[in-house]
Amino acid sequence: MLCYNGERMIQRIFLLLVINFVFITTNNATKVHIPIVYACDDKYVMPTIVSMESAMRSKKDTSFYEFTILVPGEFKCEEKFNIFRNKYKGKCIVNIVDMQDAYSGCYVSHWWTISMYYRLDIPWILKGKDKVIYLDGDTLVCSDLQEMWNIGLDNNLCGGVPDPGEYDRYKYLTRFNPNCVIYINSGVLLINCKAWRKVSGIRDMIKVYCQNIEKNDFKYLDQDVLNVICGGRIMKLPFKFMRFTGIENENKSCEYASKFYTNDEFLKGRDNPVIVHYLGREKPWRIKEGVPKKFYDKWRKLFNTINVSYKFKELEFKSRCCCNRCCSRA
Repeated sequence: MLCYNGERMIQRIFLLLVINFVFITTNNATKVHIPIVYACDDKYVMPTIVSMESAMRSKKDTSFYEFTILVPGEFKCEEKFNIFRNKYKGKCIVNIVDMQDAYSGCYVSHWWTISMYYRLDIPWILKGKDKVIYLDGDTLVCSDLQEMWNIGLDNNLCGGVPDPGEYDRYKYLTRFNPNCVIYINSGVLLINCKAWRKVSGIRDMIKVYCQNIEKNDFKYLDQDVLNVICGGRIMKLPFKFMRFTGIENENKSCEYASKFYTNDEFLKGRDNPVIVHYLGREKPWRIKEGVPKKFYDKWRKLFNTINVSYKFKELEFKSRCCCNRCCSRA
């Protein structure tokens, strides 16, 4: 009898597990599946995880996120992403891609690291994806990303928000691609992977440009490369998808808005953004306590609520960060 009851119990548990698996699988299959890509090294794990946390906390039940993290060889902090993966088990997917020595011969400096180049390989790393969202680690996701994801890129290679500090940078880049008419910031991108893979010779072109960064005077490295190879096929995204920090001066804000957006579009994006990108030298983890900066306190509050799980020893007050270009733009 004990054996029989034990078998019945095992059967019931197995049946419940099967039902639960089918329910979760079916439930996630009906959701909008959105692939989101980050690139980071060991020194930028903390802000990247804060950004991922913000994405999970602000998403709707109808969205399902698949995160892919591009990391260099000998990456040492994968356990932090494992904590995130276990915390949201069944609620999202987390993939870690070892980029090994990719772009190892390309120019870097005190401010910039090799990982900034990884986004240029996304269409071939995620071969099964037609479209992805790319985010820098120094971002905060404030709303669900379905609206951004549903934007049709048509024949454009990518979509982005014009860079606030380099309005006319595209004029210099026309010597490499005469079709350049806009210069976007590469920290938040909607990438048409399918279209990239159809461009003949684009990977060779990327390789050549990345190997000649200094020769070509590509001041913003991968960002310049991205704007050159996509020139003429870039869609301007609404400002709310990359509400940057760093330009708070009213005159500068109005100047930016008049160049790229209506005043209404700019104000709505400024006050109710979907994504915040922390440009400039001052990051939320590298400013003095109590500094009244909009959206900085929101980032720090999120950090403080998740730190128990991840056990980051402290906010990293450093003179250097790995957020690609922004620290050179004081």
